[in-house]
Amino acid sequence: MAPLLISLPQQLSSPIPENYRKTPSELEILVRSGLTSTDANGILTGVDMPALAFAASHALGLTEIPAVSLFKKGGFNKLFCLEFSLAKRKVLARIPHKLDQPSPRVDSSVATSCFAHYVRDIPTPQIFAWNANQDPKNNLVRVPYILLECLEDVVEAWKGWPTSQATDRFEEAHVLLRELALLYSKLLEPLPASLQGVGDLVFAPRIDADSDLSDPKNYALRPLKLHTASETAFSASTTSLDTLWDELWLHYRQLYLPEPGVEINLMAFLALTSVPGDAREDAGAFMAAAKDARAFAQAAMRKLAQHPTYAEPVLFPSDFAFRNILIDRETRRVRAIVDWDDVYVMPFVIGVAYPKDILEFCLLGLTPDAQYFKDGCFEEFPPDEYGDITEDKDGTLVYLDENLESPGIAERNERIFHTACRETFAGVLRRCDARVGDPEMWELRRAVLKAYRLMMSGGFEWWGKRVWLAEQTKERAS
Repeated sequence: MAPLLISLPQQLSSPIPENYRKTPSELEILVRSGLTSTDANGILTGVDMPALAFAASHALGLTEIPAVSLFKKGGFNKLFCLEFSLAKRKVLARIPHKLDQPSPRVDSSVATSCFAHYVRDIPTPQIFAWNANQDPKNNLVRVPYILLECLEDVVEAWKGWPTSQATDRFEEAHVLLRELALLYSKLLEPLPASLQGVGDLVFAPRIDADSDLSDPKNYALRPLKLHTASETAFSASTTSLDTLWDELWLHYRQLYLPEPGVEINLMAFLALTSVPGDAREDAGAFMAAAKDARAFAQAAMRKLAQHPTYAEPVLFPSDFAFRNILIDRETRRVRAIVDWDDVYVMPFVIGVAYPKDILEFCLLGLTPDAQYFKDGCFEEFPPDEYGDITEDKDGTLVYLDENLESPGIAERNERIFHTACRETFAGVLRRCDARVGDPEMWELRRAVLKAYRLMMSGGFEWWGKRVWLAEQTKERAS
């Protein structure tokens, strides 16, 4: 059973006790972490730190005032550590950066983490309290926040990932990947009838403090809200995939090209591309790429409609990466999967995915006719490479040739290594779910996942892949 009140936003009595006002401000805490005042001022979230300290005490049922320090600064959030020395307790406060406020996904992040933990039995940090509101009347902390468990003696999985010099690199990597794949397979389990469609997982509207969060009936599906800056914010109107993609396409088209025939919105476009100056203002070329992207997505939808088994909704962590996986410092076993911000309900065929770290590769050594280029250069489909790892006579990789240029040996070795890693991960998924073993699913996945990337990423992807998209349109017409 989940802790009481986790399903509801935390409510604090006002005003907070006067002794909590001794807690340092956010600016003071950032400066103590080593930032200059100028740098710290530039990344303030606006959190009322004394109120946050009180919220942590309230959530744990303590009267002690915690010491607050900066724990980590990420791309979208800051983590502050609140330590109760007398009680020997620590909690982390997760605060979105100011540019990502109001954050439309805090409530979904909490609900999805709870669903993973209590319904799917996936290890996640315990959540003690949260509030997604920014109105001081409803949230004394003044910014969205999540208070969660601070795990001890853990490291991010990438820090435990074997280097190219490791003696048993394959075995070390495969041990972790097999464990991760077993956990990931739980996300691919079918969702109940009440959660059919695509979008965000949230708590059911009538949930209360006594609700059992291990019961899927206490969750609901809402239309997708994207984790973006306010000027490009997107909220879908439906949980239908084809309508979602239509709305996303229109959203991004209007962002770059407000009206047909009107000059491209340079501020939005230049922020996402680095094309030559003339092309930047070529509204016609951009619109052609946009139409080709939409046609590709519509063709993928038609294919998916023929395979309802692979359209069944599952949980899809779109940012599944080693930085969001905590492993034990000593045993290297998975202790928790963190950061549930960008986890969506999506079709099974999109949900079949790999950790991003084993999708990475270097282009050096790939020939111009490599399949990767023919397939549109999507990050979800890196080039597979097979063969033996190359070493020189001393057992060390040759990184530079006689011209002091890389011969591509190390890069090829990494592609071979990551290909083996992906096969290990997929092999475990196949044993857990027969659908993953169907070659037809993998072929369908190529089309649908590419369409997903095009619709979710918008104009940057359309413009960058405009030549490939035009070729795809011609092929379908022939």
